[in-house]
Amino acid sequence: MKGSVGIERRRILLVKNMKYIHSLVKKHEVHPFDEMFHP
Repeated sequence: MKGSVGIERRRILLVKNMKYIHSLVKKHEVHPFDEMFHP
């Protein structure tokens, strides 16, 4: 049971991160991953 709870929490964090990244992309119209790979 403990393992499945950890996976669920990780999935929730991942969804939050994706939403956060999408909001940044909308704000700046720049893909964050492009900035990482092309400084």
